[in-house]
Formats: sequence, structure tokens, C-alpha cells
Amino acid sequence: MGLSTLISHLRLVHELAKAERKRLYDAELTVEGHGFSAFLELETLSDTVHGIASSLVSRGSVNDPAKAQVELLTCDPFAKAPFLEWLESLADEYPHVCIEIELLDYLRLKTLELLSRWPT
Repeated sequence: MGLSTLISHLRLVHELAKAERKRLYDAELTVEGHGFSAFLELETLSDTVHGIASSLVSRGSVNDPAKAQVELLTCDPFAKAPFLEWLESLADEYPHVCIEIELLDYLRLKTLELLSRWPT
């Protein structure tokens, strides 16, 4: 599956997850002193992955391929313990958000694979 197809699927899933994202945002607002935000992690992941992949699809390039690779490597949602704990404890309450996270991670990995073959 190509990047443009993945981005299209991601847009559909994002629409399906809108109500769940709103619930997640509202739930996190009510928790005082909460140091971790699944909502912010998801937004950061989405902005980073979608931005880099969209640039590759629309322009055929990114400004700095090495920097893009580092950004994609560091935004791995499954490498962050608080995010994994959130997924394990609340995934059933946010099924569309979980699908979105999985699709974003797949897009992240596909984009990394493409960038790894980029001429330097």
C-alpha cells in the first residue's frame, strides 16, 4: 500500500475517531496535575507523521530527509511507557482512536522505509 493510499485511509479513520478524540480531550481536562496526555501524544504523532508523509506525496521530497527520519524515529508511540499504559488500560473506550494510532504507526514505518532509501 502506497503512502497516498495510507493517507486517504487515515483521513477516513480520523473522521471516525473525532468524537472519541473529543471525549479523550475532555476527560484529560478534568484530571488536574496529569503529567501525561494521550491526546497531546496523538496530536504530535499525527502532525509529525502526516506532515512528512504528505510532503513526500505532494512534493516528492522533504526539506531535510535526515531530520525527518529522526523525527519519525522519536515519535514511535509504542516506545513510550505512559502511552502504552494508556493504551492497555483505556483502549476499549477509544477503539477508533486505537485504529488511528495503528494506522499512523504503519504510515510512520512506511515513510521511514522510503526515507531510508533516499539519496543523501
